[in-house]
Amino acid sequence: MAVASQMDQNQTEGKKSFPVGIVTIVLLALLLVAVLVLGYAKKGKAEVEQKQKISRYGMIEDFSLIDHRNQPFGSEDVAGKVWVANFIFTSCATECPLLSRRMQDIQKTFEHDPRVELVSISVDPRTDSPERLAKYAEAYQAGEKWAFLTGDSKEIERLSTKGFMVVTPGEAPEVSSVRRTRELLHSEKIAVVDQLGVVRFFANGMNPKAATEVSGVVRTLLNAQ
Repeated sequence: MAVASQMDQNQTEGKKSFPVGIVTIVLLALLLVAVLVLGYAKKGKAEVEQKQKISRYGMIEDFSLIDHRNQPFGSEDVAGKVWVANFIFTSCATECPLLSRRMQDIQKTFEHDPRVELVSISVDPRTDSPERLAKYAEAYQAGEKWAFLTGDSKEIERLSTKGFMVVTPGEAPEVSSVRRTRELLHSEKIAVVDQLGVVRFFANGMNPKAATEVSGVVRTLLNAQ
């Protein structure tokens, strides 16, 4: 009995002396594995959801306009790049400033990536000269990869209706340029165009998440190369 009691005592002492540090390390390791697995699962789900959002809309045909530096700017300047485009006019005091801030945020995300270009097209070319657009661009700290375009009104209307499809041609009212701009060509959309010139995504520029959504689509298209 004494021997048995001694063995029980030794086993009890052995259990008490089991290193607590090892148990802690094992538990932390299991927790870390669980966190990593959950993180990868969420990332995979996000990538799938992002890809599901990317569609195929119209093809942007060749175009030729003038940028805010008073230099020709056209299809060849965005060829092979992923580019983000929107339509604005400098005298707009409502949606356009917010749209331009969204574009400013997108610019910051890709400011060091030469594969990405930003384009803001004025829908009031009678008023928005290159000089006027240059001041507007400066106000939003536009860098080398963000061009503000103006030019022939028919060319801009063709881009907005047949290319980006932001408005329907039949909606055109016979009024002045600015009123026509407000009622016809002005859009809250921000579009993403892929390397082949296909419009792949539209974001609502009034949505606070617009810059994040657009940036996500741009990354997906860049990674698909």
